[in-house]
Amino acid sequence: MIPSKKGQIVRFHTPLEGEDASQKYVLLDFHTDVEQPRAHIRELNNGTHLPSINTVHLHDLEVVEISTADLLGQLASIRYPDGTFVSGTITSVRDPKIFLDLEVFPHGVQTNVWITVTDEKKEVYSGHLFVDHLWSGKFF
Repeated sequence: MIPSKKGQIVRFHTPLEGEDASQKYVLLDFHTDVEQPRAHIRELNNGTHLPSINTVHLHDLEVVEISTADLLGQLASIRYPDGTFVSGTITSVRDPKIFLDLEVFPHGVQTNVWITVTDEKKEVYSGHLFVDHLWSGKFF
């Protein structure tokens, strides 16, 4: 599937020789109103704090399905539509694999990953994973 929305997780469908075929990128922006559609991408989990932004042909990319198994046991937040938050340890994830969809808010990023968390009082909450800008862990 060709990327069509900012925030999608992508990879090269035909990597060049010597490139890591499993390397994933986040689609920061794209332009389809030009002769050769272009995308601005940034590597995920490359080990540096400031990975570079690359410009590539949009049609060289494909959307990647993400495994959510690594989320179990992580501290996380859920942001509800009324703007309230709950935080706790992720105890379950509804979908084992998902095409990640992201929406940027002033203080973080809302995802389409449905999680259940248990807080310090052992109360259980369910909702979509919200990653705030201060979170320093690694997903995916």
